[in-house]
This record gives sequence, C-alpha cells and structure tokens, in this order.
Amino acid sequence: MNIDPKAPAIDWEYVVQNLKSSVTIADARKPEFPLVFVNGHFTDLTGYTREEAIGYNCRFLQGPDTDPQAVQRFRDALANKESATIEILNYTKLGVPFWNEVNLDPIFDQNGECHYFVGIQFDITKRKQAEQQVIRAKEQAEMANLAKSRFLANMSHEIRTPLNGIIGMTELILLNEVEQDLRDNMKIVQNSAETLLMLINDILDFSKAEAGKMNLENIEYNLHELMDMTIKAHRPLTMEKQINLNLRISYTVPQKVCGDPHRLKQVLNNLIGNAVKFTREGSVDVSVNGIEMDEDTMKLHFKVKDSGIGIAEKDRDKLFKSFSQVDDSQSREFGGTGLGLVISQQIVELMNGEITVKSEQGKGSTFEFVIPVNLPEARPEHMEEPEISGAIEEMQQQKADAAYTLAQSKQNLNAEAGTLRILLADDDRISCLITARMLNKLGYYVDTVDNGLEAIHLLEADSSYDMVLMDMQMPVMDGLESTYAIRHSGKIQNRNIPIIAITANAFKDDQAQVIAAGMNGALSKPVQMERLAELCRQLEEQKKQNKA
Repeated sequence: MNIDPKAPAIDWEYVVQNLKSSVTIADARKPEFPLVFVNGHFTDLTGYTREEAIGYNCRFLQGPDTDPQAVQRFRDALANKESATIEILNYTKLGVPFWNEVNLDPIFDQNGECHYFVGIQFDITKRKQAEQQVIRAKEQAEMANLAKSRFLANMSHEIRTPLNGIIGMTELILLNEVEQDLRDNMKIVQNSAETLLMLINDILDFSKAEAGKMNLENIEYNLHELMDMTIKAHRPLTMEKQINLNLRISYTVPQKVCGDPHRLKQVLNNLIGNAVKFTREGSVDVSVNGIEMDEDTMKLHFKVKDSGIGIAEKDRDKLFKSFSQVDDSQSREFGGTGLGLVISQQIVELMNGEITVKSEQGKGSTFEFVIPVNLPEARPEHMEEPEISGAIEEMQQQKADAAYTLAQSKQNLNAEAGTLRILLADDDRISCLITARMLNKLGYYVDTVDNGLEAIHLLEADSSYDMVLMDMQMPVMDGLESTYAIRHSGKIQNRNIPIIAITANAFKDDQAQVIAAGMNGALSKPVQMERLAELCRQLEEQKKQNKA
C-alpha cells in the first residue's frame, strides 16, 4: 500500500475519542497502573468524567458482586505484561451494574519495555442477561423434572402398595382348593390388577425417558435363556388364540452377551405382545441373528413378524408417537396406552440401535431392531456363583432355571420347613400381612415389625435371623437409614445379614440408593410369590454351602 506523503496526518486521538467502544490507556511504568486516557464512550458508559478517571486505577469500577477471580486475571495479565480478554461485572458511578468484556493489550517500545496497557471494552450486559436467563430456565426445567420424578415415584409407591394387597391376596387364595366359580372370579381380579400394573409401568417408563432418567445396565446374561423365557411368557395367550409362536436363534448368536437384559426383554415383550394382540390367525415368528463386528463386539438383529391385521402406509407415522394408536376403533378393540412402541424405540436408541417397521394392511407386520452388544471376556471353567448381591429385581430371573415353578418350590421347601428365619419390616399392615403369609406358605418362619428401629432392636437381641426384608418407606426410621445403622452397629452380631429392599419406587436412582446403603438387592411391589420363593431358595443354598 502506497501512502501519499502530502496527505494530512491522521488525528488518532480524535479517532479513538469518537469510537463507539470504550477505550482506556493505563501507564504500565507506574505500580498502580493509573489511567492516562479515557475516550468519550467510556464516560458515557460509566458516568465518570475524564477528570474523575484520569490518574486512578480502574478498580473504582468494581463493586460488591465483582468476581475476585476476574480481578485476579487482570492482575496476572498486568504483572506478566501479556494480553487478555476478560469478562467482568463493573458498576457505573450511580452504582448500576453492567457486564464488561475487556480486551487488554500491552504496548512495548523498541527496547521491549512495556509503557502502556490499552483496554477496549464492550458492554455485554444484554448478552449476559440472556445467558443467565437460559441458565435459570435450564435450572427451573431440571427442578421441574426432579419434582415430576419425585411425584411419580411417590405415586408409584401409593398405587403399588394397594396393588400389592390385591395381587398378593389373589395369589394366596388361588393356592388353596376353591370352587371353580370363585377361582375364575379371582383370575379376573388377578388379570385386571396385573393389567393395571403394566399400565403404571408404561407411564413410569415413558416419564423416565422424557426426563432423561432411563439408564441402562451392562451385565453379562444368557441371551438364549432370555429369548426362551420371553417366548414362554406369551405361549398361553397364543395357545388360547390358536396361533403359532415360533422362535429361531441363529447359530451366529452367542449364548452369553453383555448389556441390559431387563430392557431388552421389555422391548421384546412389547413387540411380541403387540404381534400376538393384533394377530387373529396364522403365526408370530421371532428370530435373532448375530453380525460379528470384531472380537469384542457384535450386532444383534431381532425380528418379530406376524400375520395380523397390518398397518396402512398412511398410519405408520403414528406408531412411534406417544399415546397413539393407528385407529381409535383398534384402541377400543385391543386396548393399551399407545406407549409400548414409543418406549421400545427410546430403549433401542438408548442402546445405540435402530428400530424399523414394514407392514401392509391385511397382510401383517414385521418389526426389526439392531443393537450392538459387548462379548464377555473368557473365564475359567470353574467359577463360584456370586452371593446374593446387587442384582436389582432381575437377579432371580437371571439365575432361575426356566423350568422352575412355584409348585416345585413348595414341594422342596416343605421338606425342610422352617429352615430360614426371616425378619420383615413394613409399616403397611396389608402388605406386611400378605408377604408374611406368602413366606409362611413357603414354609418359613417370619417375625414382623412396623419400622426400621424395631428391626434393629430385634437384630440386637437375636442373631439367628437369616434375612431381613426391609420396606423402603417407613415411619420412625426408613429402610435406607436402618440398613446403614445395621451395617455400622456395634451391638448387632450378624451385621452382614442379607437385607433385601421391598420398594414401590421404580426409578433406577432409587434402586442405586439401595445398593449404596448396603442392601443386597431389591424386590418391587407388588411382591410376586415366585420371585420371593426363588430368593429364599438361593439363600437356603448359600446357607447350606456355608455349613459344608
């Protein structure tokens, strides 16, 4: 660029004085770094005149809420003679706060000596206010989600507790010899209660997914056994409807994989349940194939195909929408909340997978999903079974033999009735009565108390108990507090006694608290007799091994 030597010199002071940005110059050769220049915009922004600013350190702009760390960054930049960009809360002469973005640069002479610091400031108050509004809105949304989660957990507890009474008492009545009319009536009550429980679980799962609270486990499990047990659960209805239910597991699918068996089973149950529900004749075919990725991971391709009513092309977009079914008349005929597929999609996506559907009205539907899984590390052939520990609610299902039934449990237990002494702590009279009766039916001795403090006193006086079943929400002392007190008590001889939570809360963070408090596992209300029997069977086996 050529400069005309005859052109008039630029009046830099005039230019800087009239900039729309605030400009200050401080003397870097004096210890206090006093201001030697401020432009007009500085006086407009701060309310201080040139005379009030010149000769003073700019700390006079600081106030009660100025961040000390921002001030220290200024001091460090001045001391090290280096550039810095700093956001700081300053105050006008009238005490009005404003946010200032300061771009600080040192000015050196030819010998490398720093003579001045030039500061160019921008008023960023509106931007900071917008940022703070976003932060406040985020915090309020998180608080609302937390309140919603707590409300749902409490409602879950309030609804599941009476359901525990209905389902539990129905199970106990059906164990007795009763007239066929009464048995049929009780079966209707049982099915209705279980349907209500399923709807509650769907709504809770949907709410957890919406709030980002749905978490996945990563444990080793037997995929072949899971598929077999899932199919068996739907077999009675397919036999009643006289349709075929087929399962094909490819040779490429390993027996053991790592992932979340509970959530996978939930997806399969939703898809198979829908297929069976909407199929009047023909078959439902379930298959799984393995696609190897590398030695540590592989993809599993699941397919559920039916010969049911199918879905019109115009209605497919409704499939994965909340509380939606393709036709209101189908909702009346087939029932359901319309949440099953939404939850299934959310779970599959949480597993880093994808779910798709192909369907033609009148010709059936095919739902497919592909998820990645990890392969377990090779283990020595002889390994001890883990003790009763942190398996949450699904521990009985994972370790139970598929052919194990309640009738077999009763038969085995009656041979050695009373081999376990169990302490049950539950303040709900009906739930306590039903769980105690279930344990008595299984042949076990049970003592009951109303709260955790009474449980502690009994354990201090009697060390012969084999297990504690502890309700989570009780007056005086709840389940978490009681467990902590038991584990750290100097008066209880058997401080390591297995403690199993009985909880009506279905949230994973509540179940994580169970393990963190020192409990060995959890049973969800309503307590099912099969799971209770399996838990006691495991404990008996462990007791025998300890004696051997």
